[in-house]
Amino acid sequence: MLHSVLGAGWQREHQADRLCEALEAGDLAALEDLLRALLAGIPHQWHGKNPKGTYEGWYASVLYAHFAALGVEVRAEESGSRGRADLVVRGYGRVWVFEFKMRERAGPGAALDQLMARGYADRYRGLGEPVHLVGVEFSAETRNLIRFESQIG
Repeated sequence: MLHSVLGAGWQREHQADRLCEALEAGDLAALEDLLRALLAGIPHQWHGKNPKGTYEGWYASVLYAHFAALGVEVRAEESGSRGRADLVVRGYGRVWVFEFKMRERAGPGAALDQLMARGYADRYRGLGEPVHLVGVEFSAETRNLIRFESQIG
């Protein structure tokens, strides 16, 4: 595990290490906590009066960059026969298929419902790896995720 030394003997575990561990273990609660913390750390000045925080693509870009920095396979807007998943992450013997929604534009549960209804994960089922469907809803008001639902399928 990677560690950095801060001052006289102080150590902290990198968020990237914890994210890798959550992906490897299939720990959905840890994944949710880490993504919430990541988004909570974005300064409010970066949101400003710019409407970017009202679009799911802005949040998807932040998460894409975070996952891509880990060195795992990351695919944005992964097209299939019935639509496209917002983000697919493959690594550590697992596949994570994400759908993102803005709460202000979609009802509760819409992200996971869309994943299941359109079969975005079907193309990964023959790999012999667990496939996690993850519906994430963001709020422009809180500037963070407000619903994180998952299903292994």
